[in-house]
Amino acid sequence: MDPATALPLADGVTLTLTPAGGGRWSCDVVTGDAAGAAGATGPAGATVAAVATGAAELLVEKLRDGRALAHPDFRLERHAVPPEAVGERPVGADQTHESVVVGERVVVKWLRHVDDSVHPAPQTLAHLAEVAYQGVPKSYGTLLWRAPSGREVPCGTVAAYLPGARDGYAWCVELAGDAIAHRLDAAGGAAHDDWAATFPARLGRLAAGLHVALATPSSVVPASVGVADRRRVLGWHRAARRVLDDALTVVPGLDAAPAGPDGGPPPAAPSAVVAGARDRLAAALDLLADLAASAGAPPTVQRVHGDLHVGQVLRWSGGLAVVDFDGDPLTARLAAEGVDPVAQPAARDVAHLLVSLDQVGRIADRLTGFAATAAVDAWSVAARAQLLDAYVDELSTLGRSDLFDARLLPPFVAEQVCRDLVYAHAHLPRWAYAVTGGLRLLLESPG
Repeated sequence: MDPATALPLADGVTLTLTPAGGGRWSCDVVTGDAAGAAGATGPAGATVAAVATGAAELLVEKLRDGRALAHPDFRLERHAVPPEAVGERPVGADQTHESVVVGERVVVKWLRHVDDSVHPAPQTLAHLAEVAYQGVPKSYGTLLWRAPSGREVPCGTVAAYLPGARDGYAWCVELAGDAIAHRLDAAGGAAHDDWAATFPARLGRLAAGLHVALATPSSVVPASVGVADRRRVLGWHRAARRVLDDALTVVPGLDAAPAGPDGGPPPAAPSAVVAGARDRLAAALDLLADLAASAGAPPTVQRVHGDLHVGQVLRWSGGLAVVDFDGDPLTARLAAEGVDPVAQPAARDVAHLLVSLDQVGRIADRLTGFAATAAVDAWSVAARAQLLDAYVDELSTLGRSDLFDARLLPPFVAEQVCRDLVYAHAHLPRWAYAVTGGLRLLLESPG
């Protein structure tokens, strides 16, 4: 196994990468005795803090200085000079990374784990900065590590802090609950927030603007749009069928996961829901094979977000912003099946966003004790149609209707449900009810 690697950030503060097997490293920022113990062999036996106090402030300071780092395998790529920032507080809501707000002006995101594989985020952020896309927090830079393969992978990112920012699984659920309550109100009273009726369209326009920006050539990504040949489309199909098989294998293990507000079971066992939809899921995925065999135009591919769900959309005092361009780890693992983790159809992002919007409704339903399922179903159909219509209209307005291929939406929606089941089994079993609650509707009306 490869030895650990340590980057001294300052006296007594060290970032340590420790091999975890399978081309993965755990990433820790350690202090005091733990930093001294890390050395070249890692922090074995040391008391390790997930993120050492003061480390984020140090990283911002080093990025401001623009100097080379002490270790030759690490590099700070600067996109813009960050402002002076002093003082730290953890964000605490991210389950995948550790984010720290510095001076209420900057956010440093430390990755808990890094993989020796393709990481689209550094290049994507540099590209978006060059094309002056305004729908993301301003990127100041990325901390990169040269892995044993020779590729540079991110260990941390530095970006502008957005005042009042809230995760999409908070603000979207709140607004969806408002809209659903409005549907149930026989008197037809107005929702207390006018965003409740319009936020799906806002999400659609945001996604369209992002895709156009990602498809705009830059010195970072000069060839920003291409086409997928028959072999690549067949690779998508093989990968999707593999994910379906994985989902069918793991879903029985999700039946015991608590779902109700009191920790009770979901209205229907996830395995029963998936078993009932198995043939329709397979038929939707097989549309990819049909597309590969057809004489129609090949699908367009471009750089995409790669993991675009509502949780990646922050609402803040200035509007909406997209974050976390690290991509879907499952996509990277399926590279052998021909799934390029970088160049994808825009429809894959749209499918993920639509599926997550239905899941927002399922969370709102759970908060009622599953007493509003019929209203949630109606809201889901209308909200997803609103999002998709706004997305398509915005692409047309921006002169880039060529970026979206509606033929791909049904199979990508079906595949995303399967991916979410695999994710739930591995990381978040209590999420299963939200994945399967709207499955029938998602297959009947993907968008």
